[in-house]
Amino acid sequence: MKSEEFTSSQAEVMFTQSMENLGFSLTTSAKVGGWGFSLETELDKGKHSESKQTHLTNSECSYFCSTKFRYTPMASCHFPIDQLQLSHAALQELKCLEDLLDQTTDPQESQVLKQWSERFFHRFGSHANQGPLHLGGIYWWKAVSKGFQNYHLVDIKQQAIEALDFYISGGYHGFGMNVAAGMNVSDSHSKAAIQNKTFQNLQTKFQLSVSKTGGPPEADDLAQWKAGLVASNQTWCVIDRGFQLVPIWDIILSSHRSDFKDPCKVAKCLKDNYTTLTGLVSQIQEGEEILSVRQEVRVFLDAVKSWEVSDPEEQLQKLINFNCYVMLSIPGSFFICF
Repeated sequence: MKSEEFTSSQAEVMFTQSMENLGFSLTTSAKVGGWGFSLETELDKGKHSESKQTHLTNSECSYFCSTKFRYTPMASCHFPIDQLQLSHAALQELKCLEDLLDQTTDPQESQVLKQWSERFFHRFGSHANQGPLHLGGIYWWKAVSKGFQNYHLVDIKQQAIEALDFYISGGYHGFGMNVAAGMNVSDSHSKAAIQNKTFQNLQTKFQLSVSKTGGPPEADDLAQWKAGLVASNQTWCVIDRGFQLVPIWDIILSSHRSDFKDPCKVAKCLKDNYTTLTGLVSQIQEGEEILSVRQEVRVFLDAVKSWEVSDPEEQLQKLINFNCYVMLSIPGSFFICF
């Protein structure tokens, strides 16, 4: 069971949307990685904006939301990098990038390539979630109050917690249905009447609601909802996308080499522009040294195709020498040169 509080409807909406789009782990962590996005920063902006507005005068009206949710994962899976592939639309856009690269003499200094990369990242993202991907459901309870005077905020917070606790306990057991040891039935009914009156008073101040992410939508309470969630995996939805993020340049080199004339060049361009745009240090999984060696091997092999057999021994020695150079250039390689 988790709980969150919001003094801004903007922050509440942002949290809900991030739970739907990013999942539980990334949303509830201190910072959210990915394409220049920090949930903590964005929520702080919303709270600061709301705080600035509500403290202009003591008579300013405010907003408060207290929410609790039951996060229930049922199954999980993890995607190996070779199972991650680009969408057709993203692939076509990257082929346009390759055409731009062919027309650019200095990719690292090109403002056109930086702007193109920024638009691509905003549209498609810079990373994919590798997992662990969790399937299941989330059951939400919410208490919202608005239109009160700002100096009542402390009292409103406390009453919202009470209202939500009453609301949730009613969902579990119903009011006044449990009789403690040593308590007679009339005492139980008296206690129930007091609880119901208290709840009714709180209910007039708060808009109380229940919502569900996944699970059977027709379920009336948590117990029915959870039973339906367990009974049918057809009711499950994605509730978490995990922390393991794979950059698009690694996906290109892992799954889409054959789709580009020079996949290493495209991958390096995206990686360099991501670093420039976000200020975040990034690496290519295969390493910069290996990419450079790959390029040199490609150039050498193209030259070999044009060789004419004039001095076989000399040409064989060139092949041996180049092989030794390649092995020396790859960190951690074990090699023998003759």
